[in-house]
Amino acid sequence: RCLSDWSSDVCSSDLRADPEPIILTPEANSLAVEFAALDYTAPDRNRYAYKLDGFDRDWVQADVSRRLAVYTNLAPGHYLLRLRGTNREGVPAARDLVLPVQVEPDWYQHRWVQALAILLALAGIFGLVRWRTAFLRRRQSDLERQVADRTADLRAANERLERLAMTDPLTGCANRRHFMQRAAEMVSLAIRHGTPLSLAVLDLDDFKRINDTHGHPAGDAVLVMAGRMLTDHMRGTDLVGRVGGEEFALLMPQTEADGALMLAGRLRAAFEAGHTSTDSGPIGVTASIGVAVLLPEDDLETLYARADAALYAAKQGGRNRVTLAPAG
Repeated sequence: RCLSDWSSDVCSSDLRADPEPIILTPEANSLAVEFAALDYTAPDRNRYAYKLDGFDRDWVQADVSRRLAVYTNLAPGHYLLRLRGTNREGVPAARDLVLPVQVEPDWYQHRWVQALAILLALAGIFGLVRWRTAFLRRRQSDLERQVADRTADLRAANERLERLAMTDPLTGCANRRHFMQRAAEMVSLAIRHGTPLSLAVLDLDDFKRINDTHGHPAGDAVLVMAGRMLTDHMRGTDLVGRVGGEEFALLMPQTEADGALMLAGRLRAAFEAGHTSTDSGPIGVTASIGVAVLLPEDDLETLYARADAALYAAKQGGRNRVTLAPAG
């Protein structure tokens, strides 16, 4: 197309008032427009300028050496390419030539595609956040479970250590330290409330002979049997402990002399009737038992001393018997 009405020497182009737009498809979104003024008397003196509305901020000056407007990678949309020029005398054309330009969007440049992409991106971010949250929750649950397991293991280990600290490892009865500590509390409680309590001290007869004749493993087997025998005969509120090598003690709360003597008699008879299987054959053992009943003026030390004296009397009286300590 030519630039019209620049002077009387410029041609009058038959341009419509509303020309058809130049349509650029996504496959060819570059625009190159070459222009010239139909003034050939002194063409080297013609001057040109162009501007693409929506893209150029200012007019771009051109001369006869470059009569070409080139645009590449235009964004989709509608533009107006304005062309103006002067003749050899520098007189500008009466009006600019305006060419509509329409750049068609590629498929991914449509707004609905972009909106869909944004929605998909948001959905992806939301899904990632949900996954990350679920992962962190699972991780936290795993850590809490591990902490709970470690805590349970630690609690179980502490309980085992506590039992070991309180228990005689051979017989399973309370050891001397724990028996004395717990017995002192039970004696104090009985004195405070004025309730009866009895203590039996038991010693295996001729235990040294068993060790000397059959060996210490056989002696340990007899001690295990003695601990099991005492545990089988004790009541839920009683306390039994191994307080010496072959000496045991049984504390019986809420028990008067008659009840204590009855329980001690059953124990003595059970020892007499029982035997322990060892590599050397079955070994029988008897027990001597001293019983003392708690007096108002007693504490654990005096109660134990009286029961121990009764045990000594049973030993002196021929062993394999139960002796009750005097009441005063």
